[in-house]
Amino acid sequence: MARVPAEVEIVDYCEQWPLVFVAEAQLLRRAFEPEAVRIEHIGSTSVPGMAAKPIIDILLGAASLESIEVRIVALGACGY
Repeated sequence: MARVPAEVEIVDYCEQWPLVFVAEAQLLRRAFEPEAVRIEHIGSTSVPGMAAKPIIDILLGAASLESIEVRIVALGACGY
């Protein structure tokens, strides 16, 4: 059976997107303390002025997969 794609919402750029990313990055950094992680705002919401799906895409870089796996509970508490 063919899968019907869901509708995709594209909206005008929102000046709040970078601020939302900063708030999420702070939550993630706290979840990973004391380990330092790299957190990047990626995707179309990271491009000023560009229309996009209203979803903040985040890339997280950690020292190892294990360092992420041991924080699953903490990430769940952050809503991930």
